[in-house]
Amino acid sequence: MKFVWRHTLLLMWMAFAAAAFASQSIPAVVGSDAVNRASTPDTDEPSVSKQAREKLRRLTGPSDASTQALQSGFVKLKRLCEFGTSTQNNTDYNPPLIAARTRNELSLLTRSLEKVTNDYRQTSRISTLASCKFMPALFLLSGACQGFQEDTQRLQQAEQSAKRLVAQAQVRLDLYDQYLELEHQGCTRPGFARKLWASEEANLWPLLLEAPSVFKLSLPPQPAN
Repeated sequence: MKFVWRHTLLLMWMAFAAAAFASQSIPAVVGSDAVNRASTPDTDEPSVSKQAREKLRRLTGPSDASTQALQSGFVKLKRLCEFGTSTQNNTDYNPPLIAARTRNELSLLTRSLEKVTNDYRQTSRISTLASCKFMPALFLLSGACQGFQEDTQRLQQAEQSAKRLVAQAQVRLDLYDQYLELEHQGCTRPGFARKLWASEEANLWPLLLEAPSVFKLSLPPQPAN
C-alpha cells in the first residue's frame, strides 16, 4: 500500500507541476479547443486582437490543465484510499485551507467579468445595430448587419470562456478541500493539500485574477459602420 501510495502522489505532483509551469510559459496544449472557441481566427486582425488571443490562450490553457490534473489525481487517490488507510492524523483545519479572502476574490472576479461583457454589449455594434436582431438570418451575413453578427458571436464566445474559467476555479477550490479531507483520513502526508494549493496560489491564481483585463482587451468597441 505504501509503495502504491507514494507512486500515486508522485504522478499527481508531476501532472500538477506541469500545469503550473504552463501558467508561466507558453500556452498549454490541453484545452486548446476551448481557447480556439474563445476567439475568432482572422488573418487580417489587428495586433491588439492577436495580443488578446495570445493572452486568452495563456489563461484558459493552464486552467484546463490544472483542473483536469487535480480531478484525475483526486479520483485515483480516493480509489486507493478505499482499500484501506492509516488511522486519522491531526491535520489542522484552522485556519481553513482556502481563505475567505480567496473565495471573495472569485466572487469579485465573476462580477468583473460580467461587467466587461455587459459593457461590450452596450458599446459594440450589438447595441448600435440592435435592429439587426429582427432581420432574417441571411441578411445578417451581409451589409451593416454583418458587424452586428460578428460582435454577437465574439460576445457569446467570450461569455462561454469566462463562465468556464469561473466554473473551473470553483471546482479547484472545492477539490483542495476534498484533498484536505483525504489528508485528514490519513491518505496523504500532513501538508500535502496545502502544497497543492500553494502551487496554484503562486502560479495560476494571479493569472486568473487578470482575466477581466484580458477579456476587455479581446472585446474592443466596434464602430457602427
